[in-house]
Amino acid sequence: MKKTFFEELKRDIQARKFGFRQIVAFSLLGMIVMVFVFFGYSIPQSGSVGSAAQVNKSTISLVDFQRQYSQLEQQYAQFLKMLGDPKEQREFIKNQALDALVNQESAYQVSQMFGLKVSQPEIIKVITQDYEVFQDQGRFQRERYEGVLRANQWGPADFEKRITKERAILRLQKMMEISLTPPVEMVKTEKEISLLKRVVSFISWDTDSWTQQMKPNVGELTKLLNEENFKKKVESEFEQKKPELAQKEQVKAQHILIKFESGNKNSEEQALIQIMQLRNDALKGSFSQLAKEFSQDEASRSKGGDLGYFTKGQMDPEFESVAFASVINEVSQPVKSAFGYHLILVTDKKPFREAQWEDHSMKLAQQVWAREQYEGQVKLIEELLQKNEYQQVEKKLLSFGFKWQDSGLFSLAESQAGALTSEVVIDKSWELSMGNPWMSQLIRDGGSLYFVKLKEEKKEAATKTETDLTQSLKESFANEAMSRLIDEFKKESKIWKNSQL
Repeated sequence: MKKTFFEELKRDIQARKFGFRQIVAFSLLGMIVMVFVFFGYSIPQSGSVGSAAQVNKSTISLVDFQRQYSQLEQQYAQFLKMLGDPKEQREFIKNQALDALVNQESAYQVSQMFGLKVSQPEIIKVITQDYEVFQDQGRFQRERYEGVLRANQWGPADFEKRITKERAILRLQKMMEISLTPPVEMVKTEKEISLLKRVVSFISWDTDSWTQQMKPNVGELTKLLNEENFKKKVESEFEQKKPELAQKEQVKAQHILIKFESGNKNSEEQALIQIMQLRNDALKGSFSQLAKEFSQDEASRSKGGDLGYFTKGQMDPEFESVAFASVINEVSQPVKSAFGYHLILVTDKKPFREAQWEDHSMKLAQQVWAREQYEGQVKLIEELLQKNEYQQVEKKLLSFGFKWQDSGLFSLAESQAGALTSEVVIDKSWELSMGNPWMSQLIRDGGSLYFVKLKEEKKEAATKTETDLTQSLKESFANEAMSRLIDEFKKESKIWKNSQL
């Protein structure tokens, strides 16, 4: 489930989804607007670990990386809350932020290879006329401009350089669009495709959702474990999963976080003074109450700074190192991490404990049994489909508690529709017709299986002109060409990414 979600999210962020025009606007203008929406929000600090990345001779600064990280974190905050592993979330956002910056810099360098220049008057026009955030009642205000830049830790020269890169990349995009005009016949075909709409009904499941329906009683499992062949399968499963089944060393801790601005010595000094004072207060009073009043970690503040139990590799390295070395119920000295200064109070520890057969044999036996049952049922369903016994398949799936779902209306040009997010199923569904509505095989997409039938088909009135469709195809071609061009450029370039991030 997590993997599928991250793959979907990654695809949304990548250039082929938004296009380079949107990527540039998203990364530049979006960050400016966020100053007003999230004013005072402190982005993660990375300490003095040098640059974030380098593309040939151009350096990507930590400040740029921090802005991009913060922006993606805010953009996808609600979705990421649904996932439990904070480390996985952070690593995903870090990778996407860094990849986006490398792609932007690569696109700019490609534009320079084509000799695409941006004049100073054009930069001035963009700043004074295109950004409403710098205006008051429609007129450019220098004080407002300088204030926004300061809030973003930008100097005018740095910001103008960003404008230059943005315009150069957009010019490259436009050049691609002009050179990649689609044939007339393709436009007409695209128009016909866009008018034809469908709705499909589907039942989907994966191994986990199916096997949850299969729960033999303890007596059945005990009997199976006495059978030599079955027991060997479970023992093999146990040996494979033994490392992950072991109870890892864990620490339960509370913390108080005070943030500071990256590169601002005065801000860091003030944060250190405040955290030292809080430590003195914590030695005499309630750590939980101080965390509720002063901690700047919004996620744990309301819980008195409680982070629950965590294992090594889940937290910032500096924070983690101190937490695992701390004595229970002793307030730590201030700890500087990628997020600011912390005080840590370890409240409990659990030692490493190797997995024991007697603790896991019954659960693993259930998993092995359920998997075998699942594989047998899937094989039976596929045999029924080969005989065109669709109603029997439907009856069997409904008996396991699965339900039909309907997609929204979709055209051939779309990759998802309503509850149906599988591009593979969307594509395969065009093989069906109202005269032959049942899919004669299960469709596999990742770890999921789909049973599909065509429910509805209709032709809608045209909403786009051929001019609109031509432009849409040109942009699509240009995005694809840009992506390939950037990929080829990166293969021939010297690209370095800071592994410490």
